[in-house]
Amino acid sequence: MDLKIDTDEARKARRNVRTQRRAVDPAVPRERILNSAASMFRQRGFKATTVRDIAGEVGILSGSLFHHFQSKEEILLEIMREAAFTICVRAEKILEDAPAPVQQLRELVRLELEAIVAGARKDYHAVLFFEWRDVPEAAKPELTRMQKRYNRSWKRAAEACHAAGLLRCEPEAAVLILHGAVRGAMTWFRPNGRYSTEEFGNILTALVTTHDNDKDNKQ
Repeated sequence: MDLKIDTDEARKARRNVRTQRRAVDPAVPRERILNSAASMFRQRGFKATTVRDIAGEVGILSGSLFHHFQSKEEILLEIMREAAFTICVRAEKILEDAPAPVQQLRELVRLELEAIVAGARKDYHAVLFFEWRDVPEAAKPELTRMQKRYNRSWKRAAEACHAAGLLRCEPEAAVLILHGAVRGAMTWFRPNGRYSTEEFGNILTALVTTHDNDKDNKQ
């Protein structure tokens, strides 16, 4: 009986030590919290994910998470802000580096596809695209500006293709078709599946562009 009491007390003591360590451990890197939150927001949705869920995934107490972020909404905003800024910069770089209009459009398709299904921050970008309704009202103007900035790159590439006679439809329609196809692919596309992101990006671009490769190469 005494042995059982000692064993039970020892187990309880060990649990208490683990709990205390979690409470007083040095600050967990913000990036680790954001990564876990982005993954859970993508899988469960923002509303279905609690602060306790995120903290448990990271391995800290719920209260410790508030040393880094004031609320779950702030975590969401940080994820979306990082994704939006990163993809804006990369899209603008494509327009600077790619000489031909169709090449620009093709690279933009690959960029968005890789961002959602294959990139290291794919969960961030999925959250950016699909959790917009849960963004705090005060933060929407900032994210809307970045969204417009990103869309300008697409508009410029599509209009350049149209001006060169390389589009099958109006520029706005082409952009809508490509955005819809890329984001729909998130539900089934696998980077190690039948198509690589480059191959599938080429297929999608071909849906809205002509096949005049000689003309494309001259642009």
